[in-house]
Amino acid sequence: MVVSVTIPTLNSADTLRVALESVRDQSYQDIKITVVDSFSKDGTADIAREFTDDVIEYRGKVLGARREGFQARPGDFHLLMDSDQVLERTTIERCVQLSDRYDMLCLEERSYNPTTWLERLYDADRFLLHKNMDSYIDAIGGVMCPRFYRSEILGKAFANILPECMPGIHAYEDAIIFYEASKFSNRIGLVKNGIWHREPKGLRELWKKNYRYGMDVRHMHDTDCYQELVGEKEHLRLFDPQEPMKSLKANLLLVMKGVPYKLGYTFGRTKK
Repeated sequence: MVVSVTIPTLNSADTLRVALESVRDQSYQDIKITVVDSFSKDGTADIAREFTDDVIEYRGKVLGARREGFQARPGDFHLLMDSDQVLERTTIERCVQLSDRYDMLCLEERSYNPTTWLERLYDADRFLLHKNMDSYIDAIGGVMCPRFYRSEILGKAFANILPECMPGIHAYEDAIIFYEASKFSNRIGLVKNGIWHREPKGLRELWKKNYRYGMDVRHMHDTDCYQELVGEKEHLRLFDPQEPMKSLKANLLLVMKGVPYKLGYTFGRTKK
């Protein structure tokens, strides 16, 4: 069974090589990689071509890029990955092993080699999310999303998304895909110790990233794309009495992310 991996990129030269090496070195070998690049200017596409012949140029944001990659090579199963993520070596093999029970799989995610205090806040938040998965997996109000899909289900989800919503959405893109996929299946599971994520190391990076997310969600509001999701995921984490410090860290992070996000939503405007 072929597992296709799609990775959208935009000026991702600093992180892409490690991400692609983690796919290449998987214990499961029947894998096809597609990189969908939005005209990077830092050598991203050259790095991608060292690992795959399937490098697509796409002038749009992540939601549309994910669809472009899927349509180019759907495979039997499809992994939606980011250019700043790193797979554990057996992740895809374990996903395939669970494919007879589930149509969609979340990958337990932690921060990649956290060294700064901010990266550790992210790691605490990711730990709590996956520890309490049942509280965060709802397709409308939850904040966890699958990354590994049976291609038949993913194809139906993409077919349901309005074409006019495709090119301009970067925030909530995985939530939109999950929301549409949940209309066709509720068979969703979790793969432990699946993936690591490179997090913002400092406040400037956090501010820039979340201000942009706020702008993108405002774009969703202005274009009437997925109003049923906008605002539904903006709430603090439930307090876990078994992990009081991690609960405090996770909610501190959400407050810090929320300030630039709200400013981006209120004052930012995406380019047309």
